[in-house]
Amino acid sequence: SEVGRLQRLLEQRTQALSIENEALDLRDEFLAIVSHDLLNPLNAISLNTELLELLVSSGDPRLGRISRSLDSSIAHMQRIISDLLDLAAIEAGKLSVQLDTGDARSPIEEAVESSRSVSAQKSITIDAGIGPDPLTARFDPGRIVQVLTNLIDNALKFTPNGGRISVEGRRINQVVEIRVRDTGPGLTPEEISVI
Repeated sequence: SEVGRLQRLLEQRTQALSIENEALDLRDEFLAIVSHDLLNPLNAISLNTELLELLVSSGDPRLGRISRSLDSSIAHMQRIISDLLDLAAIEAGKLSVQLDTGDARSPIEEAVESSRSVSAQKSITIDAGIGPDPLTARFDPGRIVQVLTNLIDNALKFTPNGGRISVEGRRINQVVEIRVRDTGPGLTPEEISVI
């Protein structure tokens, strides 16, 4: 009787695990399809933005503003898609990190530059606080840009118009430290304790 009960319990758990795995596979498949479907219109928008840039030479100042806004929106949508794919990869234990030796100033500058149009719309000053000397380290350039862009996006949400965001890189002994600072309200002690 006890063996039969344990056998039924094992079968129930096996069935539940199978259902969970199927659900995870369906979710991953859904994310892949949605991401692919979103990338197609983004590519079309991107090509049209390049064409718009060529037309800017006509002298109409509105064209440049529209083009920069489109570029910013494209980059934002691409980051959302990338984050969705990364979330699926993390949950599946398949997130890849490609470490290379390089100058950490490059991803700092790239992240800051990609956020300039949004910061300009809010009259927020954004700068890269890096010195002339290379910040040599081993890191995944794409992942560092992704992390910094997410932090800058968050700072842009909470920094009031006319504020300031600074992304600083410096070497401390054998480590490169990167900080994102803003003049927003910050977190309450309660929020910090939850984080």
